[in-house]
Amino acid sequence: MPVELMESIGGANPTSSSADRLVAEEDAVLVAGAKTGDTRAFDLLVERHEGRIFSLAWRMTRNREDAEDVVQQSLQKAFLHLKKFEGESLFSTWLTRITRYLCCCARSADRVSFRSTIQSWVKKHYWRWRSLIHVRVPKITIHSESGSEFFPRP
Repeated sequence: MPVELMESIGGANPTSSSADRLVAEEDAVLVAGAKTGDTRAFDLLVERHEGRIFSLAWRMTRNREDAEDVVQQSLQKAFLHLKKFEGESLFSTWLTRITRYLCCCARSADRVSFRSTIQSWVKKHYWRWRSLIHVRVPKITIHSESGSEFFPRP
């Protein structure tokens, strides 16, 4: 990482601004470095935001493996499209939006997969299932003490 980037990150005075503003400024410096091809700057961005986007992905997918996949895809998309990031919002906001979108795609894919699984099961077992539905149940007649039938025979 260039010395200027490291000095600007390490030389920030936390007492002069809030912690959130400091993080946003550091992220902006790291994004600028990553845009120039500095992989260490992007690695630092990943270290800073990976836990938070994993937490979001886990809450949205309710599955650890899916959340890990979403985090990996989110970071991959962020890396591939970093040049398009204009800095109008915070990097964390941009990364969160990518993660949310991918979580929605993952949940939608799960629904489609579940639906197709059900449909394939029904197609496979349709005739056996149909025969179970159309089984004739013998008519049962229950008599009361007075001798009348509760359920008359057809």
